[in-house]
Amino acid sequence: MAIPLLLLLALGAFATWMVLVPRIAIARMVLAIEARDHEALSRSIDFPRLRESLRAEVSASMRARAGDSRRAAVGAAVGDAMLGPIIDRTVTPDGLHDLMRGGDALARLIPRDALPTPSASESPDLRIRSQGLREVHVILDSPSGDFRLVFERTALGLRLVGVRLPR
Repeated sequence: MAIPLLLLLALGAFATWMVLVPRIAIARMVLAIEARDHEALSRSIDFPRLRESLRAEVSASMRARAGDSRRAAVGAAVGDAMLGPIIDRTVTPDGLHDLMRGGDALARLIPRDALPTPSASESPDLRIRSQGLREVHVILDSPSGDFRLVFERTALGLRLVGVRLPR
């Protein structure tokens, strides 16, 4: 009798952890950005992996919008060359704080319709989907599709490691 009860309690605790940890991680990350707590933010975000993911996503988006012409290919190559330094300067604790406060250095790189657009009176509608045991996607609706924040599970929480822009 005691073993099935313990198994049921362990399963319930695991399910609760799987559901609550993403919400807690997001709340902590937002609080750290607002408080400019660089140490807490660095625990919540893997900045090198996030920058690489964002570079790849924005670059793919620019190439897709450019089409197949030779002129478009040259423009995309120039855009790729400019992209790295802008992302490196912007995807930092201070850069994220600036973006949350209405700054738009990085937002100019990402098409407006790819970004979530909640109304001023409501918070964005978040959907959280586990992708196996290691990865969690936080999905925000945008006019052109789903904007995804990609988190990786750690021993005690989640770390933001990437983004997926709508295609």
